[in-house]
Amino acid sequence: MIVQRMSVRAKPGHRDEVVDLLKAERARMDDPGRMRILAGGIGTAWNTVVYELTAKNVTENEQKWQEWAGRPGMAEFWQKWIQVADDWSDEVWEIAE
Repeated sequence: MIVQRMSVRAKPGHRDEVVDLLKAERARMDDPGRMRILAGGIGTAWNTVVYELTAKNVTENEQKWQEWAGRPGMAEFWQKWIQVADDWSDEVWEIAE
């Protein structure tokens, strides 16, 4: 199993909008349980949002991303995203079981 962890720096005052966009996308997933959303709070930058996606392996993860990118409404999603998200990065971790 792997976890892809995405760290998003929201534009000032837009953290909750980033969270709302991610929640809406999670609701559209076949398996919403594979996404966890973390909003910055105590001990972290207030404008930071982290979300994690689990998958069996990197191949499955890439397939899920391709499916997501091909869904209707993605142009509208990206228009909203660039208005609220300043920058983002990701990393992939293997779950040590």
